[in-house]
Amino acid sequence: MSETITHSLSTLRQMLQGAEIDHAFLAKSPMNPDWFTDYEHQRVENSFLFNYIKIQDKLGASCFDCF
Repeated sequence: MSETITHSLSTLRQMLQGAEIDHAFLAKSPMNPDWFTDYEHQRVENSFLFNYIKIQDKLGASCFDCF
């Protein structure tokens, strides 16, 4: 495998791991308006969304780099 692909896969693996950790926390949390007032809960939600968006960006960029 080329160094670029290896690096991309490593980065994706790291982002997926972070998203999975945050998702597990979010999945077992009660979702109600009060839950979102806690800064730590907001931080986990933002972390999950950031990782999810970055995964999409990385996959999209990788697809276009192939051409």
